[in-house]
Amino acid sequence: MHNEKKKDIVQELIAISEQLATLRKGNDGQIFLIFHDEPHLAKPIKGVDSEGINRICLEHFKSTNRWPSQTARISLINYLSAMGSKSQPCLTNLRVGGNRRTIFIDPVWEDPNMLLKVTADGYEATTQGDVIFTRTQISNALPHPIEGTHTVRDLLRFIRIEERALPALIGALVTSLMVNAPQPIVFLKGSANSGKTTALKFLMDIFDPTTSAPGTSLTQDQKELKTLASLRRSLNFDNISHVGADESDMLARFSTGGEIIFRELYSDDNAHVRQFKRPVFINGIMDGFSRSDLASRSIVFELRPLSSQDISPSTEIYEEWDAVKGEIFHSLLEITSQILKNAESIQIPDGVEHRNRELVENITIASAILDLDGIGYLQNSIKELSETVLGSSVFADAVRGLSNCLLSKNGTCSHIQTLSSLPDELIDGPLIGTWVLSVELHEIIKAHVKGEDQKTFPQTSSAFGNALKRIEADLQTLFGITITKKRGNKGYRYLIEAPDQGLLHSVA
Repeated sequence: MHNEKKKDIVQELIAISEQLATLRKGNDGQIFLIFHDEPHLAKPIKGVDSEGINRICLEHFKSTNRWPSQTARISLINYLSAMGSKSQPCLTNLRVGGNRRTIFIDPVWEDPNMLLKVTADGYEATTQGDVIFTRTQISNALPHPIEGTHTVRDLLRFIRIEERALPALIGALVTSLMVNAPQPIVFLKGSANSGKTTALKFLMDIFDPTTSAPGTSLTQDQKELKTLASLRRSLNFDNISHVGADESDMLARFSTGGEIIFRELYSDDNAHVRQFKRPVFINGIMDGFSRSDLASRSIVFELRPLSSQDISPSTEIYEEWDAVKGEIFHSLLEITSQILKNAESIQIPDGVEHRNRELVENITIASAILDLDGIGYLQNSIKELSETVLGSSVFADAVRGLSNCLLSKNGTCSHIQTLSSLPDELIDGPLIGTWVLSVELHEIIKAHVKGEDQKTFPQTSSAFGNALKRIEADLQTLFGITITKKRGNKGYRYLIEAPDQGLLHSVA
């Protein structure tokens, strides 16, 4: 009798769920309930107390005056999960969705059906849109956009960057709203009293506000990064003093939407692969990044230190910000619309060597709108980050030393004359335009390293080649030197071309 009663309750719960909602499978494999009166929100079936399950139970309670037992709720979840797994996958979005022509934003306002829609014709608050969002326990409301006297230019009052950097910052924020574009990596650097953490909070208030702190510590754990990416649109890291090689590689994958592999606890043989594409915001006191792959996708903003005249009680600056952020958000949405309008006709200036083309396009348009040299600022940022990469290791610094020699001494290098193991044609003639064996090039670069530092130099031919490849883009940025790797009769060889200096050929 008890089992039959339990079965009846489960059947009642199933009937309520079918009356109130539709089951859908997300692009990540999760099963969602989409209630008919909230068609833009997908509520994950995560546990007996999850929001969607509680709503079904509440409807049951209203009609029966009984709250379903945990056993009944578990049975309901098992049924919904099984049925939902058979449904066609649907694209679910966190905070932003849409495409290159239409951007939808989930503002998390009082009305759960309200969306912000941005197109080339402007922006509007609407309940119409073919887009589905998820929310998390830390999702918070964006300000209501208000047309007023304050614009994105007033961000300079709260985020202490130089004026011509503003189009680059706006371009990064707009690119972060474009789910299909490679995402920007924004680095806010400055001294201990430059307001980096506060600046990060203000940026998130008009892009991806949450109930938690704006940033967290950087981790190498891929499962932790996956959790962070599942909680909010952006990945934010606060007060970072160093980004290692492993962290650099992972953050670069987040920028492009690469795969993140993690394993369930106690299931080491069951690897789960998820794809995330997220903007990354980092603040810290370091100069930049050690890995070129991350640096080439990044843009750096240096915050000016706060003077005694600039320092206000935190309550005052927050109150001032709260009073104007709605107007600044309106201005940001207006510029986003203008960028969408001009996206098809924009021409990127020559000589901008950044990996994120959409970011460069958006900065170019924002520069024209604001009448500021954002592209010039971006180019300086690219060079600054390349300088940091070439100064981040003994090997990279040695290659930089060799490059300086070659470009300042007509293709020759005084260090070569100290290497008696080299053939006469290398000692007597210019290095540029001469074929060089891999082991000889290795020794030439190593000659720019002193003392104990030589112990950290790449020892094998493979390690040497990989180290050289990692800094190719930075050599191109700073010196105009390009390197092409090919296999010759004696192994690999390198073709190194310097601007207006002929060719340097290396044969392995």
